[in-house]
Amino acid sequence: MVGGYDRMFSKIQKMDVVNNYLVQIGNILVTHLENNSVVAGKVDRDLVQYLTPRISKPWEVVFQAHTHSQSRIPIDRKLCIETGTLCDSLDYWVKGKMFGKGKHSTMGYGVCDMVKGKADMNTCNFIITEWQGYI
Repeated sequence: MVGGYDRMFSKIQKMDVVNNYLVQIGNILVTHLENNSVVAGKVDRDLVQYLTPRISKPWEVVFQAHTHSQSRIPIDRKLCIETGTLCDSLDYWVKGKMFGKGKHSTMGYGVCDMVKGKADMNTCNFIITEWQGYI
């Protein structure tokens, strides 16, 4: 889905590309940390436990990519949102598993309104654009 950015973000006048796995904007962290789990909420809990002692500036929301899943869950006074993905799952993730189960991605992204540099918690969420097809 190399052309996916154009389709999904065509209405945005300006888009900044950050070449890092973690960026902070106000009280929001945007991360692409390598962490996956089939247990609902586990990645979110792991994120909070990992990031809290390591991030010195105050933060309240984390948008996590990498999992290809979507969720929105509060953990220990932090709002964790798994954003989904902008690409299909790679075949090594879906096929070739010895235990016979793969995982399908949820296509989408995260959104949030900010007021004076702080996240409006009630608008922080994920958008589903489509379900991953079979490969």
